[in-house]
Amino acid sequence: MQFCENQHQYFGANTLTMKVAIRAIHLNIYIYLLVCIGCQAPKTNDPDPSIVINTSHLDHLYEEISIAHEDTFAIIHIYSEYPDYVWVGDSDEGIACIDDVARAIIFYLRNYHYSGEIQSLEKGKKLLKFLLFMQADNGYFNNFIFPDYSINKEGITSLAEPNWWSWRALWALGEAITLLDSETSDYDRLVTARNRLVDAIILDFRTHPMDSFIQVDGFRIPQWLPGKTAADQAALMILGLGYSQNYRWEESKKILKSMLDGIQQMQIINDENFPHGVFLSWQNIWHAYGNSQSYALLKISQLTNDPSLISPALTEIQFFYNEWIKRNYISHFNLKKIENSVSIYDSSSFPQIAYNIRPVIWACLEATKVTGDMKYATMAQTVGQWFDGENAVQTAMYDPITGLCFDGINDDKTVNRNAGAESTIEALLALQEIYYFEPNK
Repeated sequence: MQFCENQHQYFGANTLTMKVAIRAIHLNIYIYLLVCIGCQAPKTNDPDPSIVINTSHLDHLYEEISIAHEDTFAIIHIYSEYPDYVWVGDSDEGIACIDDVARAIIFYLRNYHYSGEIQSLEKGKKLLKFLLFMQADNGYFNNFIFPDYSINKEGITSLAEPNWWSWRALWALGEAITLLDSETSDYDRLVTARNRLVDAIILDFRTHPMDSFIQVDGFRIPQWLPGKTAADQAALMILGLGYSQNYRWEESKKILKSMLDGIQQMQIINDENFPHGVFLSWQNIWHAYGNSQSYALLKISQLTNDPSLISPALTEIQFFYNEWIKRNYISHFNLKKIENSVSIYDSSSFPQIAYNIRPVIWACLEATKVTGDMKYATMAQTVGQWFDGENAVQTAMYDPITGLCFDGINDDKTVNRNAGAESTIEALLALQEIYYFEPNK
């Protein structure tokens, strides 16, 4: 396996000197992880990355479109359905959205960075034009476009507001500005778009009081996060703001601090009893999808040189993640607290989707980078095998031959064999991080 020398220093490189890799082969998917220290895996007899990271289905969802008075740009179709996997839109929302395009930009640009594949670079650049097209006058982003390519400005999941899709746009813009050459076409427009969004965030969040709480089922929940209590959204905002060190950084740092404080106040400490260490997603609810708090804390700890952020993240990974794996990747639950007793209700094991799995893999790999402890990489390997059939239905969810990822596990007997954008991109992002993982970067 040929390892790239990673020049992309997201939040700065860790000082660890280890550079090691291991190959774990399970069924049809090659999952690459660290297993030995101080030696590099042989470069012979290793498969091409395309055997693992197959972009075919994502490329199928990709389409270049033209609108009068606009440059040609690209979209990612949101759904494709079994068995033919033709494009499918949503009659209310639209055919493509920032939520998927932003993730595809991150994947394609990283793929170009790691592999040098020019097609990935060109796709990423055309998708960025879609991002620019979708920014509203207030700095935030509308999410969806309709089949006639008009912007959905009224739908609740498409409003230009501080919400998931705007945080994803900020993250994608940050990655693009970091990875692309400043001479790249539209580079200045990307910087301007990023700055407008940062301006909007500072305007909306700089005056949020950090002493406002609500009581929900016995828990004291902070109210200054996005959507008042959305710690999962706050994690994405943090990741996006982390790229903005050259623009209004002192003001952004204050918002980062408030988001980090709010996230930590939503961590459950329960005497090492499940769900000890978990970061609630919203109010008293935990859900697996998009729960990136530990990953965000570990990343930002390196940027801000704040080691106090590491311990809360490792607590979730060591205690909650380990038990979550043993409980076969449960999907969500509610918590209540009576005096000092924490209990779970409305718990469900399903649905299980790729977006439940990828954040955990990223957090575990980041924990190895920060600490040098191989046990976290081992956890990432275990969780990664969910894609290859180590799951409740013993079914491979990602197909390395076609590059598609099924949309989820519905229950202990059935799989949703549709393969939309979110699931496919999340699977590719997970495998990409595993394959190109270097603990000293």
